Amino acid sequence: IGMDSSVTPLRHGGLTLVQTTDFFYPLVDDPYMM
Repeated sequence: IGMDSSVTPLRHGGLTLVQTTDFFYPLVDDPYMM
């Protein structure tokens, strides 16, 4: 697991929530073209 993720324990029966996010540098200068 990289530095862009989190592990959160939930209240329900020993479950955990694993979240991750990837960030990409925009290759197009105009956001409306993406």
